[in-house]
Amino acid sequence: MKETALEKLDLDHINGSLAEKADDQLRSFHIYYGLGDERTIKQLSVLTGESEHKLKSWRRRFSWERRVRALDSKVISLIDEKFGDLYSEVKGICQQVIFDLMGAAKDDIESGELKIRNIKDLETVMKMDMLLRGEATERVESKSMVLSLKQDMANMSVKQLEEILDNEGK
Repeated sequence: MKETALEKLDLDHINGSLAEKADDQLRSFHIYYGLGDERTIKQLSVLTGESEHKLKSWRRRFSWERRVRALDSKVISLIDEKFGDLYSEVKGICQQVIFDLMGAAKDDIESGELKIRNIKDLETVMKMDMLLRGEATERVESKSMVLSLKQDMANMSVKQLEEILDNEGK
């Protein structure tokens, strides 16, 4: 059988050369990515020894900017996942500490060592209870109603106020 020109090509040499170039490009990309947000081709050229022209060509041909965005997105997703787990773990630890403190406070209340001494102490305990149950501790509508009542009372005569108070007592 007669050999063709294609069969005479040294494909091992070509494949080896292409593989080396691909390795060089990939290694350069990883260094480029590692430079962070302030990365430049000039910095990369100094670090890799490759010409700026070749690096710019690789950046364009192999879509380095798109790959950087994709890697950033993946890294951010992994960080969010890890911090989400960490947040849940820390929240659980804090809830356990609060539960333990409440138990100790209950014991102190029962023994008489811890007492509500003023209205501020009572308000704090009540707000903590509401927060732990997931309820709002401040009511906007309540504040606006109080302001409205104050305005109404300011417009009333003394006689009208006395009538209201007298009717409440009956």
